[in-house]
Amino acid sequence: MGQHDDLIQIFIEESRDYIDLLDQAIVKFENEPDNKALFDEIFRAFHTLKGNAGLVGMKKFEKIAHVTEEILTDIRDGKIEISADIITFLLDSLDRLKVLHEAIEEHETDAGEEIESPQAPVVVPREATAPTTDHAEQPDTEQTAEAKKKAPAADGAVPDEIVAEDGSWGIFPENQPGAGRPDSTQPEEIVAEDGSWGLFTENISKPGQQPAAAADNTPAQSGNTTPTQQGEAKNNGSTQKTDVGSKWNKAESAIRVDVGLLDKMMNLVGELVLARNQIVQFSTSQENANFHATTQRLNLVTSELQESVMKTRMQPIGNVFNRFPRVVRDVARDTGKRVALKIEGQETELDKTIIEGIRDPLTHLVRNAIDHGLEDPETRTNLKKDAQGILILRAYHEGGQVNIEIVDDGRGIDPEKIRNKAVERGLLSFDQAKNLSDRDAINMIFRAGFSTAEKVTNISGRGVGMDVVKTNIEKIGGTVEIISTKGKGTTVKIKIPLTLAIIPALVVTAGSQRFAIPQINLLELVSLEGEDINAIENMGDAEIYRLRGKLLPIIRLKNILQLEDDDTASSDAVNIVVLGADDTQFGLVVDLIHDTEEIVVKPLDKHLKEIGSFAGATVMGDGKVALILDVVGLAETARVALEKNQSFVDHKEGTELSDEYSHTLLLFSVADEDQYALPLSLVSRLETFPASAVEQAGNREVIQYRGTIMPLLRLENHLPIRPMPQSETISVLTFTVDNNDVGFVVNEILDVIETSAKVNSAALQQTGILGTIIIDGKITLLVDAFRIIQSEFPEWFDRKGDDIVRSRPRILVVDDSHFIRATHRAYLESVGYQVIEARDGEDALEKLSSEDVDFIITDVEMPKMDGLELGRNIRANKKFGHIPIIAVSSLNDPEKIQASREIGIDDYLIKLNREEILSSIQRLLEEAQSVAA
Repeated sequence: MGQHDDLIQIFIEESRDYIDLLDQAIVKFENEPDNKALFDEIFRAFHTLKGNAGLVGMKKFEKIAHVTEEILTDIRDGKIEISADIITFLLDSLDRLKVLHEAIEEHETDAGEEIESPQAPVVVPREATAPTTDHAEQPDTEQTAEAKKKAPAADGAVPDEIVAEDGSWGIFPENQPGAGRPDSTQPEEIVAEDGSWGLFTENISKPGQQPAAAADNTPAQSGNTTPTQQGEAKNNGSTQKTDVGSKWNKAESAIRVDVGLLDKMMNLVGELVLARNQIVQFSTSQENANFHATTQRLNLVTSELQESVMKTRMQPIGNVFNRFPRVVRDVARDTGKRVALKIEGQETELDKTIIEGIRDPLTHLVRNAIDHGLEDPETRTNLKKDAQGILILRAYHEGGQVNIEIVDDGRGIDPEKIRNKAVERGLLSFDQAKNLSDRDAINMIFRAGFSTAEKVTNISGRGVGMDVVKTNIEKIGGTVEIISTKGKGTTVKIKIPLTLAIIPALVVTAGSQRFAIPQINLLELVSLEGEDINAIENMGDAEIYRLRGKLLPIIRLKNILQLEDDDTASSDAVNIVVLGADDTQFGLVVDLIHDTEEIVVKPLDKHLKEIGSFAGATVMGDGKVALILDVVGLAETARVALEKNQSFVDHKEGTELSDEYSHTLLLFSVADEDQYALPLSLVSRLETFPASAVEQAGNREVIQYRGTIMPLLRLENHLPIRPMPQSETISVLTFTVDNNDVGFVVNEILDVIETSAKVNSAALQQTGILGTIIIDGKITLLVDAFRIIQSEFPEWFDRKGDDIVRSRPRILVVDDSHFIRATHRAYLESVGYQVIEARDGEDALEKLSSEDVDFIITDVEMPKMDGLELGRNIRANKKFGHIPIIAVSSLNDPEKIQASREIGIDDYLIKLNREEILSSIQRLLEEAQSVAA
């Protein structure tokens, strides 16, 4: 590599630093236009870039820097006012320098790069009496006199020398008269006042140093150097350039190391760790004390070396965050929004590989937050928010991970809008969308191609991006979570490991093979012995374990990977590894649990990458290979609905574990040992028939019942449960839907009980299941009978019935229990009513303001706003104060009955008393209709 090539490499490295500096400084200068020190820093940077480019012959790069410096000179001399157009011009010029810089990095020249000239800014001249810098107060010299000749006219026009006849700013030689003529001289501005070539950092950072005045194209004169410098040059017999090289060596306090060399060092350290592990394992079988001492020393030195090499790869996340002030400014300008960016924790360090992997996802999330999250100033003002939106980028260490948060105070995400869009696009059925929690609805935005954008822009809303964001974050071992409140804002939380190269892992065995589980996903270990093994229950074709009151889905590693049984594994105990993925948890059953150890992650071959259960491989201490389990991929492969059970009060997360009320439930079984339940009030009759009475009509089972033909349904055909065994008699639960009878065939009717046990509506979400409940220590499925009937006979639910029902009144059901709401919906829709659901009084008032409602059924005891307070608010509102209201409760409380009457509530009934509620609805609707007539 020759001297010129060396200079180009130095130019590439140093100009990159200046460009990064300018990217931040210009945006900061827009907010601090009176910051003279910051202006001088920008001026010196462009001046040095121009001089450096001229030194290595990068003419286009030099011209752009020169034109920008001319504008800065006029600003410094008080001839041009600083404006948004000027800032945009500076950034526009900087963007073109970036393009040219990339071309120089790739081809070591900018000659072949085609790039348009930056758009000329609209400049506003300052009054001659109001200079802004000390430079305007200096006596006229030859240089300043010449500069005055070049000053803009009074109307603010840009000097003729800067803007060419075609309006192009004259950046490229081909735009200039006489382009293409050889030029053997260096412009005077390339040589700095101190005689150096303006190549090094010290030339722009000396306190009080003034940038060289803009000069014409006269050859450089030896008089530009001081007598002392000339003398030193003669005595040393060296040229200016040689002296520059020595200055470079002295100036560098750190050396630049090629990234490839760091990667190679990291790989070698990884191999050393593997060798260390093997020696440590071997030492356990030896009795030589000296060997043990040497092994311990090797272990210590290897750990210190590993830590030191890891530190060389660590970079502050500020290297990524620092690009976002420019991104935020550009996107805010394009969308017409005002945004204040706050950056916290930019000193937080991450591995270089993680930094590279997180850059694009963060950029997308920041652009998305501005485009979709924050409102425009007018809308924010109408909402009584500050016209300027706030966007926060925050990073911090927690539990051996780095947490990154992108927070905005915008409009938030509307779960209902997402549900509607999912149904519209066929991603979910109406029933699935209706039962989807707010949290799960928000997570729908991570589906490929899903978007709620009303229009396509070049910023976001193309339906691609969020799925890629999630995929890219998971590729580097991270997770992403969205927490959003409609009208208040959104927080995107990203959790990522510090490094991917060497990680702590738990080693387990399944089917005589060893596997490694990243410790970052490990929550706890559970060992079941003796009778406790029976605590793992079957729920249909799935296994569930109740861990401290929460339902934990169980999957067996041997079954998922189809491994053969290990004869050496103990059958007297069950080992459960409780794992977390996407802020949820499940249990992984393994044969043996070994110790945790540091492992070196090796990537999988491309043929194995498509297998969703593995994230990589590692070499164990005995030299054998172990696969590293991908916890998220493993859960997806097993088709386990990972749902983290949460407390009753966590309503905004969409999970409800409520129902302190007393329920009267009918218990029955389908297969042996399974237990199911449904509200007794929904069942019309209980019947027993001989199995021989069942007939076949077409492809449907029927039975003669009370002079009609009643169709029969079997739950195993609609739910993932085991089939009913053969028997001589069958039990039938009969239901009535709009004067049609239908029967559910069950094995045995077990009992009718009254219980106040909590209903878990989130542990097993599926059409036909209302939730789960613990009865006598046994997990019991609550069956949604009317939803199953509707799936078989949808035409029954389209019938209208009498005149009142024929008008399809809309009933608002208000209850904090999903189970109770779903039960009300089932029997109300079975007779033709339309149902709207609300979680509590506050939610009900929001629904009333946006929906047409004909009738209200409300629970009395609810969080946030109870039924009585809701009744007061409704009766006080002129818009919907006339709507009939029924209050329902599991308690017959005389005081609350009296209070409800005083408020104006029309009826007070026992909860889930189907016949009384339907009768009251019909009566009150008829009364309301007669009053309206």
